[in-house]
Order: sequence, then structure tokens, then C-alpha cells
Amino acid sequence: INGTRVAITNDDQFGNGKIALMVPTATGAAVQYRNMKVQELITVQVVEELLENKYRSDATREWQSLFDGNSLTGWNPVGDGSWEVLEGVIHVYSGDVGGFLVSESAFRNFYLKTQFKIIKEDNSGIFIRKSPDSLAVTITDAIECNIYDHNGPSHAYSTGSVATHARAWSGMVDYQDWNEMEIFAEDDHIVMFVNGRKSSEVYLPERFNKAGNICLQGGIKVFAEDQGPSDIYFKEVSVKSFD
Repeated sequence: INGTRVAITNDDQFGNGKIALMVPTATGAAVQYRNMKVQELITVQVVEELLENKYRSDATREWQSLFDGNSLTGWNPVGDGSWEVLEGVIHVYSGDVGGFLVSESAFRNFYLKTQFKIIKEDNSGIFIRKSPDSLAVTITDAIECNIYDHNGPSHAYSTGSVATHARAWSGMVDYQDWNEMEIFAEDDHIVMFVNGRKSSEVYLPERFNKAGNICLQGGIKVFAEDQGPSDIYFKEVSVKSFD
């Protein structure tokens, strides 16, 4: 948009098709288009190695475990969530307000891998690059890698989305079992995978290109028809730093 790359998506569900111009009929507003051109790409030369492949294959960096399996050492709770460790698993009950578990370490460029378990309609997520000098965890200061499904495909930023920046396919979560989330961050480039499938990819504004804390969320259900507390589980939280 205006010369700036803002989003990438990976589409394996559609083939050839028509291009449609959308007019907001509900409001009756006028829309103008001009200088429309299209060029069919017969062959595509890949000039960049995919971020996820580069970070996965790098054997020069060591994995760092952020969770020792026994305690919350290295983490600080923020807000009103109730956090505990049971049999090698982090469990949070959000209560009526919710909260976060914030890592003491800060990372800018990294490959994060963890597993989560959640009930459908419960609200969680992993916030990355939260400013270390701030106690608040917000989407204006940090990047929200969302874990929250509501009402199927109509949920704008379901699990696997970079909230308010890049949407994901609906239905990526197994609610009966553990799910794997992978997050890749390099400068302004963020990539997310859920259960081995790329869920979203985005290039973010410069204010997000900074070192920051990793935050596990114990969120509350916020939609009017389904408000209330959540129960979320995390395990095997590991990071490979590229700083």
C-alpha cells in the first residue's frame, strides 16, 4: 500500500479466479478506482529464503528453555490471573479480569516454540516484544500472537493471527489435545505457525521492531454473548535467539 509491503498470505485452497472490486453497499458510499493493471506471472524466481526455513535450519544457535517444568522462575505475573505449575505444565485461571505471565528475558529476533491447550471460546495468546520498561501489556506496545476462537470464521483474528495486523485460517486448533505454536520474528517480519501450518505472516510498523519480553496470556472471554473466565495450559516454552 503506497509502496510499503504490509502483508503476505499463503493460500493453498484456491486456484484461478476473477478479480472483484468491492463497493460498500450498506452505507451507499462512493468508491473510485483508477490505473488498474495486472500481469500474469508465468514463472516465479524465489530470491529470498523463507524466514521460517532459515531459522529452523540454523544450527549455530542454541535453544533456551524459558520454562524449567517445575516453577515459574524467570517469569513475573502481571494482572489478576492465577498461575501455577502442575506436573510440568503451566496452568492459568484468568478470573474475571485476566492477566499475563511476563518473561524476565527480552528478545528481538528469535524463533519461539511452545505447546498450548485450551477450551473452545477461551481467550489466550502470546504477546512478544513488550517493552521491558512498561508494566502494561497492550497491542499498541507489544505484538499479539492470538489464541482465541469465537463463532467460527466470523472471528476476525482467530488463533494463529497477529491480532489487528494479519488474519489466520479458521479451525487450526485441536480442542481435545495439545497444539504447537511457532513464532518467528526478524526485524519487522513476523511469521506464525500452528500445528505445523503457516497461519499468518506480516510486516509491522517500525515501533514494533524492538527487543521485548514474551508474555503468556490468561485472557477473559470478551464477546457479549459469551463473557467469562478462561483456563489455559502451556508447556515446553523454548526460544532460539538471533539477536
